[in-house]
Amino acid sequence: VEAFGQGLGLAGGTGILWHDGYLWFASNSRVSRWRLPVGTLEPAAPAETIVEGLPTNGHSAKTLARLGGDTLIVAIGSATNSCQQTDRTARSPGEDPCRELEHRAGLWQFSASRPGQRQADGKRYATGLRNPEAIAVEPGTGKLYVSPHGRDQLAANWGFSDEQNADLPAEEFMQANPGDDFGWPYCYYDWQKGVKVLNPEYGGDGQRVGRCSEKKAPLLGFPGHWAPL
Repeated sequence: VEAFGQGLGLAGGTGILWHDGYLWFASNSRVSRWRLPVGTLEPAAPAETIVEGLPTNGHSAKTLARLGGDTLIVAIGSATNSCQQTDRTARSPGEDPCRELEHRAGLWQFSASRPGQRQADGKRYATGLRNPEAIAVEPGTGKLYVSPHGRDQLAANWGFSDEQNADLPAEEFMQANPGDDFGWPYCYYDWQKGVKVLNPEYGGDGQRVGRCSEKKAPLLGFPGHWAPL
């Protein structure tokens, strides 16, 4: 057993993978990689910081995946529960449009080989994902899959029953392509009805669909708060 990476500000984070002879790690604020030859316990060279200065408030853990070519995907969670004007407060309406979506609650694409990037150097790959910690690439097809954590407090903030709050919103499993919008914070997926409906912050009542008809549906919906990552 050997330890390395001390002093690099790598606190927190859960993203780790092996790709093309490099060990990759995503802390809460950056993505680093080490050249780690097979059969060795210590890197062949100091760490390279590929992306730094990522946002750390709210859902701060970062995860990552490598697509084909030079593409690195980094998951950046939301700062809030449901983009309310006052976060996690009863009857506080949602911001519309939700400005968080410009920099949070989605997947971002970066170069996998260029050190020293900031978030502004990347581009948004997919949006409407509250806290997309579980991401992975399917071997053979190169397709990207993601499972985010859904919203909280439908009962405490909006009068849903305890039974509804225990089951909703669904935890979703979806396949992500460039430009996809999965609906957060405007929508949540009801796994019992098999449809996305408006969040109460945006005029929803558990039945109304509205703008959510335009959002991409998941492949599968689990019962609420299962955290299937």
